[in-house]
Formats: sequence, C-alpha cells, structure tokens
Amino acid sequence: MTRKNDITLTYRIESTLEPQQTAQSLCHEMSTAQWKRPGVNEDLRPEFGAQIDSIIVQEDKSFTLTINYPWINFEGSFAVLWSIIMGEGALYCPGIEKIRLLDIHIPDEHLQKFTGPQFGLEGLREQMNIHNRPFFLGVVKPNLGLKPDDFALITHQAFEGGLDIAKDDEMLVNPSYSPLAERISKSTLYLNKQNQKSDHKKVYLANISDDLKNIKSLYDEAIKNGAGQVMINTFCCGFSALDYVRSFSKVPLVGHFTGMALFERIPNWGVSWKVLVKLQRLAGCDIIIMPGFGERMHSKDHDVLEGVEACLETWGPIKPCLPVPGGSDSAKTLPHLYEKIGHFNFGLVAGRGVFSHPEGPKAGAESLHLAWQDIAKSN
Repeated sequence: MTRKNDITLTYRIESTLEPQQTAQSLCHEMSTAQWKRPGVNEDLRPEFGAQIDSIIVQEDKSFTLTINYPWINFEGSFAVLWSIIMGEGALYCPGIEKIRLLDIHIPDEHLQKFTGPQFGLEGLREQMNIHNRPFFLGVVKPNLGLKPDDFALITHQAFEGGLDIAKDDEMLVNPSYSPLAERISKSTLYLNKQNQKSDHKKVYLANISDDLKNIKSLYDEAIKNGAGQVMINTFCCGFSALDYVRSFSKVPLVGHFTGMALFERIPNWGVSWKVLVKLQRLAGCDIIIMPGFGERMHSKDHDVLEGVEACLETWGPIKPCLPVPGGSDSAKTLPHLYEKIGHFNFGLVAGRGVFSHPEGPKAGAESLHLAWQDIAKSN
C-alpha cells in the first residue's frame, strides 16, 4: 500500500544490530509494534505503520535512516508527535546506542493545519516600525531580586537609549517580591511615555512560563498591565504550551531555549537544532531565542546558522519568524553576529551588555545603535 503525504523523519543511528534490522525494529516500535490481534486475519502496518524510505550507511558504520510516518497516528498533536519521534519507541529500541533526529518534513497539505506565527518577521517589523536593521532586545539585569520600582527604572533608562524590547529573564515569572502585574504596570508607565516620543514602538516582553494551569491567567495579567509580547520557556513548558498560548494570544509569542541543551548538546544523541526550531515555529512563535555563537553557549556555528535558517526559510503557509541567537552579546559582538548571519533579519539580545554598561542602561542601549550605524556605513 502506497501512502501519500506522510511526514518524513530523518535519523542518524549507531546500533549493535545491522542497519536493516535496526530500521525495521524502529519502525515497529514507533508505530504499530504488534500489527495484528491473535486469531484475526489483519495487518495494521500498511495504514498505521512507519515505513523505511532509505538507509545510507556512513564510513564510521553509523547510518542515516529516513522513515515515512503516517499522519493519521498523531494528526497535528504536538504532544503525540513528540512521543512518537523521541519517545519510548525511538529511545529504547533494541540495538540502538545513539540516535539523533536530524530533520522532519511535513507536506504542505498538513502544514495548513498548523497556525504557525501570528505576526511573523514582517508583521513584527510593521508593528514595531523597525526596518533595515536587527531588533535589539535586553534581558533586564540583575535578572532576579529587583523590586518592581527598581526594575521599572532601569527598564525606562534602557528604553531611553533605544532598546526595542525589554524582557524578563527566563527564570523570572511571578515571584512574591516582584509580582508580574506590578512589575509590568510600573515598567509600562515609562514605556508608554517613550512610545509617544519614538518612531519605533517599544515593547515589554513578559515571561509567563509556569505550570499550564497558571499560564492563561498570567497571560491575562500581562496583557492587562501593558505587556506587548509574551514568552514561554519551550523546553520546560512544552510545545503544547506554545500551541495553547498561540490559540488565544493577541500579541507576538516568543519561545526561549531554556532546557534546549538537554536535547541537542550530546553528540549524536537527541534532536537537531533544525527540528527544535521548526517545531517552535510550527507551534506559533513569532520570535525564537536560541543559543548564540561562541564558547559561552557551547554552540557550533553550523548549528546556530541552521537554527537561524529554520526560522527564515520558506515553509509552505508557515510565516518566517525572527531568530534571536544570544548569549553574552553586546555592541562589541554585533559586528561578529552580523558577519556570521550575513543579513539583518535577526535580533540581538543583550543582558549585561546593556544593564551593566559602565555609564548605565541608557548608554548600553545607545551603544547597540552606534555599533549598527558603523556596520551600516561600511556596507
């Protein structure tokens, strides 16, 4: 039975068994496993079973396996999809010692069933009136411990210097010493004054990453008090949490990489950056913050560039989103970041580079614009 419009999964595998035997076992384990009932003349594999597409053996005896997987087994559920592609069947399959999901292909027919980014890169540029340059984000520092008044004051100073987006740290949500509503409302009092004077819309990005039962109420509090964007720690809350927020959000949705290293850091194990970014984009992220270049984030240039491309590449009806590779960035690293990426469709996120500037947050934010002006003049 030839099936049309399967999704396609590509793995790199090291196994103690022969590639063909391993591939057959993996297909069984991640789909039907037992394909008939005792005493019943049936075979569920043609419709519901994973099928081997190709096996390419590498010189190091590892092999690349491409599997065609039936849509009907998960039908667009992120939780079920994750259970399939990196769940028990894949990670506990007999013989497999190392396995890494390299890519996932979803036919356009099925892509139409996902919402994807609501605004996307172009929508963000129009909404914030930022064109022909990168977006400048700042993680408010100190990232934990500031009372709302102090938090609001330094956020105001950074906005004065030209910061586009001030964001909560990924660990800061709704602690008793800095309630989300109070922190945002005090910060946006300054923000609204800045927006009256600026040609570019400035935005407070609120972190609403919490237990699922709390996310909707945190979202409502954030929006009520002036947040212009909301953030979910994808690998702590799950792709389903992104998809859930996307279903009701009226503002851009941001995915953060906290916990991503657990899936991608170990060589030849886990999930590639490409897949991790593509799934966040599919779930509705308008902005995806990912580990950046260099030793600070233990990243390989190839992986970062693959993540950036996964945000921007044409993908059926799914809008491109804004890639933000980050980690200890500042005005000093902006030229390197631009050189690596090769265009300005990205965001730079600075923490200490803005909020620990010797002359204060205003000067820190100004330094980003000055660095970009130097780059623009030389190109």
